[in-house]
Amino acid sequence: MSFQWDDFSKHVLDGARLLAAQTVKDAVDQAGKDTETFLRDTREKLERWTRALAKGDLERDEFELLIAARRSNMKMHALQAAGVTQNSLERFRSGLISLLIDSAFDVVP
Repeated sequence: MSFQWDDFSKHVLDGARLLAAQTVKDAVDQAGKDTETFLRDTREKLERWTRALAKGDLERDEFELLIAARRSNMKMHALQAAGVTQNSLERFRSGLISLLIDSAFDVVP
């Protein structure tokens, strides 16, 4: 089973824009930038975990725990600079965690 980073990251970025439209409304571009930064900064771990998931070396719940643990690495500087409220930031952050998990299962064959 193979995993393609480009497919995964595109899936996440596309989903993040939809999520941002629902949670941070006027800051969709900033949400996209923050998502790109997070993906870039955590790429090595995300790739390793998703490949392990594809090979069957990780169970779904293990994968979910690893992704959820990355929440503290989601700095969201662009959204904060845009003046997005803390509640909206948290809704976006929570949604992004779910999106990362769902995207992995969507792209892993």
